[in-house]
Amino acid sequence: MSKNRQRFLLTVFLILALTTWIAGCGAQAPPSEPLKTSGESKTSGETKPTPEQPKAKQPVTIRAASAAPVAGHWPIVAAMEKGFFKDEGIIFEISAVGTEAKSVQAVVAGAVETATPTAFPIIRAIDEGGDLVIVAAAQNKAAYTLVARPEIKDLKSLKGKVIGTDNPGPSVITMITAKILKDLAGMKTPGDYDLIGTGAIADRYAALTKGAVSATLIGPPWDARGQKEGMNLLADTISNMNVQWHGIFFKKDYLAKNEQAVVGFIRAIRRGTEWVSSPANQDEAVKMMMKYLNQPEDIIRSNYKLLVQEGKVFTTDGGPDLNGLQNVIDMLKEAGQLKKVSNVKDVYDSKYVEKAKQ
Repeated sequence: MSKNRQRFLLTVFLILALTTWIAGCGAQAPPSEPLKTSGESKTSGETKPTPEQPKAKQPVTIRAASAAPVAGHWPIVAAMEKGFFKDEGIIFEISAVGTEAKSVQAVVAGAVETATPTAFPIIRAIDEGGDLVIVAAAQNKAAYTLVARPEIKDLKSLKGKVIGTDNPGPSVITMITAKILKDLAGMKTPGDYDLIGTGAIADRYAALTKGAVSATLIGPPWDARGQKEGMNLLADTISNMNVQWHGIFFKKDYLAKNEQAVVGFIRAIRRGTEWVSSPANQDEAVKMMMKYLNQPEDIIRSNYKLLVQEGKVFTTDGGPDLNGLQNVIDMLKEAGQLKKVSNVKDVYDSKYVEKAKQ
């Protein structure tokens, strides 16, 4: 190859190489712009931080123990189903443990934060040194009925008969049964009738239908079911006695650390009562309780009439009936079951209900 030919080829190669290099530099993309986060804007090369938003309330889980699902839980169930607990930043869970005594023991042991028994075992536990205090209530009036077999037409007919109770010892059911028969029929045991233990409310009803007992004290929905099946309703607690029924309580150390959650808890229950008590919500409330108790509509409507419309058994402000609570204390003292507790202030702290009203 001639020298002129070599010079020509070299010149072409250099020109092509230089052109490729220049084109590559011109096609290079500029540095990418940083991604904007919410609230950021780019002005004159500066970014403005997002204003700090209010932090969401940290949810608090409150677990409750109950002897069994009952119609007296209506305000609590409404607060669960309608989101009233959620509005207060509370995750609420309730479980059945079989007996009231076990529900109180679960709180004492720290297995749950609260329970929904009657006021009787709570007061006994406080008297025995339990670091507990009642702070609220859902159902203020006892709504039990002494239900008898078809052949028993009145209280006097129970003379010489066997009456079922949960426990023949110093239980709530035994005490109320004895008071009804003493006050309304002048009867007492031993002597006029016999008491045998047949268990929890469903077991007592089963004993009644099988003829193992002539009568027993039961509450909704079992009383309405008994009447539907031919049993006789002899006497009820709503008409004949004033005793505080449910109590909602916590350990004192829990209250000291979780006051805001407890106040919100009470506020949710009060909203539940207001919702259940509104005539506009009756149909939905009935369906809600049908599901909770697994009972037919006619039974639950009968319960609604008894508890909500006529008996008005549920709290209006989230707190217990103070006269009814004192009556429970007096009954326990008369039965020799209290040594220290003598009045309401020994077992109930009203400040949480008052704060829930604010």
